[in-house]
Amino acid sequence: MNRKTLVSMTALGIVAVPSMAAAEFSANAGWVSHYIFRGFYQSESSASAGLDYESGGFYIGTWGADVGDGLEYDVYFGYGGGSDDFTWSVGYTAYRYTEDTYDDDYDEINLGVGLGGFSLDVALGEYSNYGPEVDYTYIGLGYALEGGTSFLIAQTDFDGVGGSSGADGIWFEASHSWTIADELELYATYLYSPDGDDPNSTIVLSGDNPFSEHALIFGVSAGFSIGN
Repeated sequence: MNRKTLVSMTALGIVAVPSMAAAEFSANAGWVSHYIFRGFYQSESSASAGLDYESGGFYIGTWGADVGDGLEYDVYFGYGGGSDDFTWSVGYTAYRYTEDTYDDDYDEINLGVGLGGFSLDVALGEYSNYGPEVDYTYIGLGYALEGGTSFLIAQTDFDGVGGSSGADGIWFEASHSWTIADELELYATYLYSPDGDDPNSTIVLSGDNPFSEHALIFGVSAGFSIGN
């Protein structure tokens, strides 16, 4: 499964570190009842698909999703390593949108470490913002239990969006996944943000109520090995 499917669509908050196996192509597909990325509502009923390549610690891939009036498409690459107990990764991600969407380009450096069930995911990015570029930082701390349950506390800080001196937001996630068959999973994620009702915050958890503090996501994801 690609990095954004694991970290964003399912909202598990787990650092997706490339495996150290031999060279491998894989594909993935999924659907979510609501697409919420890092505390920001993207669209309702979103389908997605991606393609990845891994060789040793190197990975490269692409991923796309329906965001209502248009499409989001991402490209990412990087390198990772570690052991069963400790993992690390360094990479780059470019987020792009078709012209009929409401959003603009994002480019970011991704840093991740994992220790046991804990994970720390950091992104240092730049948002095109239809003009003056805006720097931002994402930090997410996750913990995964055996059996498919995981938790995340995360924050995104934009340096001056919409004329504000800083548009930050913090949120919490609790998620559980159920394995239905090989590489096929169902999951449910609950999100809460105390900044959800702040008009200056970038946190938007609902398409119907922009000041909601709660959200619930249901989804399904599937992965496929290619050429094995």
